[in-house]
Amino acid sequence: MGQAPIKSGVDVFSAIAIWLTAFFVSLMTVWPRSATVDRLQLLHRISGFGLVIVGLAIAGEVMNLWPRLQLRETFNLTSYETLLRPLAFVGLGLGLWGVSGIPHWQVVVSQGGAIFSSSLLLLELLEVAYQWPQSFDTTSIATVMTDVLLCLLSVCLLQLRPHRGFMRHFFAPTAGGILLRQLLPWVIIGPAVIGWVVELIHHDLNLVHGTVAYETQVITTIMFFVGLLAVGVRRINELEQERQSFYRAYTEIEQIFRSSIFLSPFPMVLVAADGQLWLMNRAWQEETGYSPSEVSTWQQWLAVAFPEEDQRQWANREFQRCLKNHERVEHGDVNVCTRWGEKRIWQMVSIPLQLTSSNQQLVLVTAVDVTEHRQMTQQLEAHKSELEAQVIARTLDLLEVNTELQASEEKLNQLLDRADAFVSQLRAFADDSFHYEYLSQGHLRILGYSPFEFQENPNLWRSRVPIEDWEAYHRPFREKLIQEGAAHTQKC
Repeated sequence: MGQAPIKSGVDVFSAIAIWLTAFFVSLMTVWPRSATVDRLQLLHRISGFGLVIVGLAIAGEVMNLWPRLQLRETFNLTSYETLLRPLAFVGLGLGLWGVSGIPHWQVVVSQGGAIFSSSLLLLELLEVAYQWPQSFDTTSIATVMTDVLLCLLSVCLLQLRPHRGFMRHFFAPTAGGILLRQLLPWVIIGPAVIGWVVELIHHDLNLVHGTVAYETQVITTIMFFVGLLAVGVRRINELEQERQSFYRAYTEIEQIFRSSIFLSPFPMVLVAADGQLWLMNRAWQEETGYSPSEVSTWQQWLAVAFPEEDQRQWANREFQRCLKNHERVEHGDVNVCTRWGEKRIWQMVSIPLQLTSSNQQLVLVTAVDVTEHRQMTQQLEAHKSELEAQVIARTLDLLEVNTELQASEEKLNQLLDRADAFVSQLRAFADDSFHYEYLSQGHLRILGYSPFEFQENPNLWRSRVPIEDWEAYHRPFREKLIQEGAAHTQKC
């Protein structure tokens, strides 16, 4: 096969590779990952495998064109006569084949193929750049555009899985990842620019000879990497200073947190999921009488604080409930036995915590001693019961006295009703009005009017008394009665 068919095949296959890679990159960007795995994984593998096979086939045809050339001479050939582009197709095919893989090794193969493909394409771009401006024609422009597109698509394949394979080191938030992201572009661009400048000075301008040009390129490259190393060292120092500042701030915050717990007036203890006591504050030690050296695990504290087996099992279940449900648990009033054999009433609460760095689960147990409060409440309840009993007794006494008074009043009324006199009990008011409260039956016998008639008509008595007698006797009698509370008259 001649150069023209190979050139056409490389151009056509470059267009196919660009279209396929761009299509699958777009699908994986737009569609959810689950849909991509379920529907397009087989298509990814078939397309990537096809790129690998065709790339190897084109590479075999290219190798048939120069069977007698040495390997170092092949890099001076044109882009259609070298193995750079076909081998880049192989790497791009591997990248497309494993881009949606689940196992880690498939992701590594995919990213390795994309890196291999972009490196070969970059070498081809450098070869074209070194020949500029003498051989910069339409073919060179097409080669540059094709290489740039394929290189960009290889980079896109790398960024589809940023947290797996090789890329997890590149995108890591550590110092190595930061340096790699900042220095890698200069590592690629710097030597390429230096090589292009030396090539221009040596071949195009003929300002220096071959040995001098080679030495100049070597020295310039070394100086560039030394400068880059200095920049990297400076950046590492800045990152180390930031890390130390963050560590100091973290240490201060941790110390404040520990001090706030340890010096809290309320009993607190920090327990790990495996039962180890991370921290026991001073109030907890003072109120229980146990120190961390004596009680180092939660089970040991349960054994001394709850001598009875049923209480100990209940306390252990409550602690495990906080760990399992990952939510705040209020235990209510808990009877805790101290070192001195005294039983205290604690109102306890468990709060789950988790360390994001190590996924370590912790439980912060807080308590409030409510023994005196509960004793006072019990005393108040006892006093309340005693007062209620006294009130009930006094009420019964009053009811008994009231019953006796009603009986005495009834006997008095009976005596008054039988007497040859009329007796009336009334309430007089300052506005010259009055109200009958009691009228004996003597009114009917002596005055001829029943008690009912007097109650229906309060002015009946006044209407039966002559006006001169009312003014002479009854009005002064009434005024004296209202003022002094008692009055009497000799005749009426």
